[in-house]
Amino acid sequence: MGLTEIIIEKIERSSVDWRIGASGFRNLKIQGWMYKQYGREEMIKEARELEQTGLLKIKWESYDFDIGEVKFQLGDQEEFYKRSGKIPKRDRIQQQEDYVKNWLACISSPWLKAYGEDLQRDLEKGKELDLGEYNQQLFYCLEELDCLREPILKKVFSKYVFGGSKVFENQYQDAVIRIARRKKADLDDNMDDHTILRELFIEEYSQEMSVKGNLVLELEGKILDLSAFVYGVVLTSATIEKAGIKENQKITKVVTVENKANYISMPYEDNTLIIFSHGYFSPKERVFLKRLYHVLKDKKVQYYHTGDLDFGGVRIFQFIKKEIFPEVQPFMMDVNTFERYKDLGEKADEGICRKLRGIKEPVLQNLIDKICDEGLVIEQESFLVPHRKAGN
Repeated sequence: MGLTEIIIEKIERSSVDWRIGASGFRNLKIQGWMYKQYGREEMIKEARELEQTGLLKIKWESYDFDIGEVKFQLGDQEEFYKRSGKIPKRDRIQQQEDYVKNWLACISSPWLKAYGEDLQRDLEKGKELDLGEYNQQLFYCLEELDCLREPILKKVFSKYVFGGSKVFENQYQDAVIRIARRKKADLDDNMDDHTILRELFIEEYSQEMSVKGNLVLELEGKILDLSAFVYGVVLTSATIEKAGIKENQKITKVVTVENKANYISMPYEDNTLIIFSHGYFSPKERVFLKRLYHVLKDKKVQYYHTGDLDFGGVRIFQFIKKEIFPEVQPFMMDVNTFERYKDLGEKADEGICRKLRGIKEPVLQNLIDKICDEGLVIEQESFLVPHRKAGN
C-alpha cells in the first residue's frame, strides 16, 4: 500500500485538498526514495492495480520499469482511504473539533478558554491534535485546575486527579506551566514556575506570610497585637484567610521586602509594618493585603517596596503597585543605592537590558537607565554584605 499512502500524505499535507467537497486532479511525481522505501516492484504493481480501477493515470518514463508521475482525482480520496484502512483527515479533524468543543463547554477560566480557542483555530487550519492518553489526561487536569477556587497542595491535587501524588509534577506540570505562560494574561513574564503554580492555586507547601510591626488582628473573638513580636511573626494560610483586620491600626508606613535575609535584618519600628513578599505575593496574600489597604485607606499611610536592582525587582514593584498598593514608592531602589553597592553587582545579559528598556515606570526610570548603562544588576542581599569596597 505504499503508493496509496504516499497519495494520502500528499492530500493531507495540503491546506485544502483533504476538506469536504475538494475536487480536481492532482499530479504526484514518483521519486527514488519512494522506490527505496516501498520497493520498486511493489510500487509498480500497485500503480497498475489503481490504474485498472480508474483511480490513477500513469505517465511512464520507461514502460513497466519506471513511473514518471501519476494523476488522481481528489473526489476519489475516499477510495484511497478505504484501501489504506485509515480514517480520512476530515473525519479525524471533526472528531478532534468535537472533543475540544465539548471540553470548552466545561471551562470557565479565560486563559483556558483562550487555549481551547487556539486549538480550534489550529484545527480549522488542518493542524491535528494528538488525543492519545497523555493529552486526554492533560485536558482532564486543566479541567480540574479550572475548578480550583482555593489553594491546594500539589501532591494532594495530584493524588486527587491522577491517583498518585507525583504524577502531576512528573508528567503534566511542565505542560500546564507552558500553557499558563502563553495564555494567562495576568501572569508576569518574570514569574518563576513555583509562582505560576501558586497563581493557579497549586501550592508546594502551605502559604505563610511573615510580618513584623504594628498590625492588630482579630481571630475567633481574640485581639492579636503583633507589635509584641518585635522579631516578626509568621501568619499561616488559615490565619490570613480568617483573621479580621481591626480598624484602629497605628500603622503609618508599610514596607514590602522582596528577599528574606533583608526582611529579617530590618529592625522593628513603631507604626511600621514590614512584610516579606518572597518575590510575588500569592493570590491569598493579595486578598489579605487588599483588605489591609482598605482599612488604611483613610489614614495617612506611606507604602514602600524594596527589592533587587534588576529586571525582576522592577517587575515585582510594578506588580505590587498594580495589584495591591497603588501609592507604593521605591525604597533603596534608586541610583544612589546602585552606586553605593555596584562593586557587588553582577553582569547583566543583553536580553535583560532590552527587557528593562521596554519598561515604563517613572519612579524607577533613573534606576532602569543606570542598570542598562552600567550593564550591572545588584541583588538586594548585597545591602547586607559587610566590609564593602566602596561607599563606607
